[in-house]
Amino acid sequence: MPIVYQFYSPARKGIEVTAVHAGWRGLLASVMKNSIQSFNTSPKDIIAWIGPHISQGNYPVGESLRNEFLAIHPSNNLSFKLIKNKWHLSLLHCATSQLKALGVSEIYTDSRCTFENKQKFYSHRQGDKKGRMLACIWINQ
Repeated sequence: MPIVYQFYSPARKGIEVTAVHAGWRGLLASVMKNSIQSFNTSPKDIIAWIGPHISQGNYPVGESLRNEFLAIHPSNNLSFKLIKNKWHLSLLHCATSQLKALGVSEIYTDSRCTFENKQKFYSHRQGDKKGRMLACIWINQ
């Protein structure tokens, strides 16, 4: 199961809202692009929020995954950092970069690490097979 990214995009006028759950697989599969393109609202009027996620320092990945990201776009290199001879992926940087490339400029983030903060978050990488997290979004009318 990929690490959770929760991305919320309420249109500035409050008439469209979506939630996207994407880890590395979703980011490779263009879920951000598909979500933004599903709006009738212009990307410049979309507000995005990226919720708690695993931090780069706790997310080692293989060379092959890094190569998949680089094949999509060379600028994805900025989402990777070599730490103790292992590549580590910043899902936050990758998602933010994709949103900016799509024209979304108002992006808010929650930098809490789901791996480190065991008291508040469940982490599949910590071996938690039972825990779940829930986020809700809605439009008040």
